[in-house]
Amino acid sequence: MPIKSPFLNVKETAEYLNIPLSRAAWAVGGIKFPAIQFGSHWRIHKEKLDEWVKENPAFLAELRAPLRGREQHGD
Repeated sequence: MPIKSPFLNVKETAEYLNIPLSRAAWAVGGIKFPAIQFGSHWRIHKEKLDEWVKENPAFLAELRAPLRGREQHGD
């Protein structure tokens, strides 16, 4: 039976929160999410992320808002 990691990568975080990957990467790199860096890779502890979501519902709503302008094109 494989061991399930308590950590999510940026892509998994985006999928888990139902937000665009670019916004998840921005939130992790901007130290908005409770993340730690292993070498060049970021990991987000799922339980701490769940706590963060409960404490920051307005910020999460902003991350889920429709993309606009340059963000739509990946710029």
